[in-house]
Amino acid sequence: AKLGHVMAQLELSKVIEKTSIEKSNYWLHQAALNGDVNAQVNYTKLLLKTNPEKATDWLLSSSTQNNSSTIVKIALSKELNGLGFTTDQTIKLLKRAHELGNIKATANLIKYLNHIEPKNALHMAQNAANEGELEGLYQYAVILEASATTTQQIKKVVDLYRNAAKRLHPLALYNLGAVLLKNPALNTVPQEPYLSILKAAELGVAEAQFQIGYWCYTGMSNKLNKLKKNPSLALNWYLKAAQQKHGEACYEVGFFYENGIGTSINILKALKWYKFAKINGSHNAKKALLRVSKKQSVFQKLKRWWNAN
Repeated sequence: AKLGHVMAQLELSKVIEKTSIEKSNYWLHQAALNGDVNAQVNYTKLLLKTNPEKATDWLLSSSTQNNSSTIVKIALSKELNGLGFTTDQTIKLLKRAHELGNIKATANLIKYLNHIEPKNALHMAQNAANEGELEGLYQYAVILEASATTTQQIKKVVDLYRNAAKRLHPLALYNLGAVLLKNPALNTVPQEPYLSILKAAELGVAEAQFQIGYWCYTGMSNKLNKLKKNPSLALNWYLKAAQQKHGEACYEVGFFYENGIGTSINILKALKWYKFAKINGSHNAKKALLRVSKKQSVFQKLKRWWNAN
């Protein structure tokens, strides 16, 4: 480790962690400075626990400044972000990687800059899309869609979304389906928007899961055979979206439990999901909570009467 062997420094850091945190952190720092990506990530985590700003400064000033891929990996890490990276700090890191020519950083930086530097964001998105960067294709389509009015402009947006969707970009799949529902003349096949949104739902897009839930509830087998009316399946899709804190999906789950749609009536579960719906912004949740609370009160009175008699 003293001779600069990176793996030895990293292993030594692990071995002495229980006996000396200070020395363990020292060797972790040395391994990070010598370019080990895992060490850089772990050292960043260490700094984030005590001083997020220092973590950002270290990343920008250390040897990682010559490794744009490491900067991008750390900036986009959900685990690290949960420890304390602010949006401004993420932007700083992505900008540095962008300056070093990392096209993935460029593509991911666009969504942050779109509202504060729209012209710059558009230029960066176009460059990233031209390079074929997946996130760049998606972000460029999002920017163009906001101002697309003519058929030609909308077709360009569809082509960008379609290119990203072919590479299974979840949000591109959903947005492609949404645009095609409004512009059916651009469909390659009539089922394309429904297949696209279904795939987005399978890949975890909450809005797509909510939409599939609605279609399974109302029945859309005339559009796609997989979307036959099926209340139980609708509830499953609504639950998937609700578990991602989709407010209206939470409301629908509560409604299904309240009324026994696709499942048995369960007032306690209905109450639980209506509460989640209110927390997550559903406008209908307040009335639903009052309604279900009254039902629960009546049920409790009947239960007490039954037990007493």
